[in-house]
Amino acid sequence: MNYKEAIDFVNSFENRMTGFNLSTIKELVRLMEFEQGNMRIVHVAGTNGKGSVCTFVSSVLREQGYRVGSYFSPHLFSVRERIKLHGKEIKEKDFANAVERLSPLTKKTKNRTSYFEFLTIVALQVFKDKKAEFVVLETGMGGRLDATNVLKPEVCVITSISKEHIKYLGNTIDKIAYEKAGIIKKGVPVITAKNNKGMKVIEKTAKEKKAELISPDYAIKKVSGKGTVIDVFKPIKLRGLEVSMLGKHQAKNASLAVAAISVLRAKGHRISDRAIKKGIRKAVMNGRMQIIKKEPLIVADVAHNPAAIDAVMETIKILEHEKLVVVFSCLKDKDVKEMLGRIKADAIVVCELKGERSLAAEEIAKYCPKNCVVIRNPKNAFKEAVSFASKKDLVLVLGSHYLIDEVFS
Repeated sequence: MNYKEAIDFVNSFENRMTGFNLSTIKELVRLMEFEQGNMRIVHVAGTNGKGSVCTFVSSVLREQGYRVGSYFSPHLFSVRERIKLHGKEIKEKDFANAVERLSPLTKKTKNRTSYFEFLTIVALQVFKDKKAEFVVLETGMGGRLDATNVLKPEVCVITSISKEHIKYLGNTIDKIAYEKAGIIKKGVPVITAKNNKGMKVIEKTAKEKKAELISPDYAIKKVSGKGTVIDVFKPIKLRGLEVSMLGKHQAKNASLAVAAISVLRAKGHRISDRAIKKGIRKAVMNGRMQIIKKEPLIVADVAHNPAAIDAVMETIKILEHEKLVVVFSCLKDKDVKEMLGRIKADAIVVCELKGERSLAAEEIAKYCPKNCVVIRNPKNAFKEAVSFASKKDLVLVLGSHYLIDEVFS
């Protein structure tokens, strides 16, 4: 099986959003004869910040010299972005080899395998083949019934929780937090921020599982267009930590990552202060306040819920610009009215994504202010935004991972 054939096979699976349980993924793991062995797992769930926390943790562990596998969701340009070794996408031949070896298993399961379930076992196979010492897993959606929730982690992290996927996870913070807290395992420490909106449920679940709950203490010392400098006071002390990913929200994500690393250290894994500082500083992630170009300043962010939009609007204040021009689109299950209500822009160009899950551009436009233009094609919408902007303006592309893909691929 070559790479194209492997991609075609993976894309043949249904990208299912409902009807999940863990029986299929457990059956697949059993059929592939996967054994966790000495592979150490860091498991991350939450609404916003999962990918960033995974990136920070992975970067620190790599700086210490460990063989690190990372599993992300979703991807922007290539499915191989989801499965990384040593911070780099796995090679096409490794992806194709794993898909070919695992493809027969999907015919042996009682239930039809989903797209995410199959990609999860592909990732586990690659990490096993490459003898990864640490694996950092990001949940796809929720946590309790997520395909990643079948291994025993060293530490769990739950990032900020807000209302998203309410059709699938529940229409209250408590219901969503219950699903996210489903990754907490008996006796396994769990990290979350003190101001997490789902704290009540997380605390209850941690108590039931007799899992130590750890919330980091940190202070922001400096914020600029180059990043943020923080001091961490708890659970370990580290001063002058440089966070290159832009935004105060990334300072919080970095503090969660440091707390997770502190748990690994407490369990006897050698991780120096130098590795932590260097790993946090070097951590970068596509689509997170990513500066694409200057003059005009072009920034891409995958923010796709109200809380994430708030973080982006706060962060752009540190970027020098005159007018703000936004290119926006989103999926049907997103709170488009709330998101657009939080975007304060001089102009908004609304477009439409590919696929059945995309919200029609005209539907999005209903919630736009008067300064809104509808151009269905994302690339054309982006061109229009750039043509409207002067060299001193900011063009911001946001609303969906898929929008970043369609505009910049």
